[in-house]
Amino acid sequence: GAEVAQDAATLNALLPDLVSTHNARLTTFGIGLAEVCSDKKVLFQVLYDAIEKTTPEMRQINVLLGFLSSCAESDPAFYNSTLDDLIYDDLLGEWFPRIQTSFAIDQSGVERLHKALDLGKAQIHLFKFIAYGCVHESISDDDLAGLLKKILSKEGGTDVALEILNMRFHGRKKESLEYSDRLLKVARDMISAYSFDDERRRQNNRDYALAEVVSICLNGPDASHAATIIYQHIAKAISECRIYSFDYPRLLNNLAQAQPTIFLDVFLERDDVKDYQRRRIFSDDNERHDNPLSQISDD
Repeated sequence: GAEVAQDAATLNALLPDLVSTHNARLTTFGIGLAEVCSDKKVLFQVLYDAIEKTTPEMRQINVLLGFLSSCAESDPAFYNSTLDDLIYDDLLGEWFPRIQTSFAIDQSGVERLHKALDLGKAQIHLFKFIAYGCVHESISDDDLAGLLKKILSKEGGTDVALEILNMRFHGRKKESLEYSDRLLKVARDMISAYSFDDERRRQNNRDYALAEVVSICLNGPDASHAATIIYQHIAKAISECRIYSFDYPRLLNNLAQAQPTIFLDVFLERDDVKDYQRRRIFSDDNERHDNPLSQISDD
């Protein structure tokens, strides 16, 4: 990348491939471009123009992401002014969440993400990149809660919020780390909004992610309302055969542990859950998974 930045002819020859090839290593190539170029504004425009000339279905921005991530360290003024403009950009605005998460997110980055959500140019699924590469760790609990609340208000935002919260809580136990009340509340809002619609047709199962979030946010009396709602959503989805209990062994176990009384009320007393469905929940699959009732004390 550094060598190519100093050879205009080679750069021009490679440009069509650089902005149309899906290859994560092009991010590193983009870093090399930025490290030695004499005028970052000019080179950014060269990359921008090449992306614009590429047919929409072929466009790739990894080389641009690497270029900007390097600029964030070497020329923060250029980086910040560029990202301020890209929120509203007709070409790159749809990719803005991915662009913002190419480097650690500071307070200005949080504000930009809010603007992008308000504007609506950005694809909502790209906000999942807040979860990856530890970039969310620079965002405070309350600031993250504010972003998640807005993400949840968008169509398709529930899965995005789940992915971000899963990574925020991943591998941590409720006793080992405290989270802000605002973040726990928005996590409960996400859990309440998760309705398991068309779940059987999805390629990816969210058992692990939901179980991780539940283990952190559904403990204690403040979580009883959210717990009741997700229990009812699961019971309804099971009764309508949209999901089966063996799809969500971790989730059912963590739910039983977090709010045992509500769990019993919903899964043992609801009339719309048939007896054969209860047998599936509590006995049919015990060879591979723990019985959720084992998480509940005899008393």
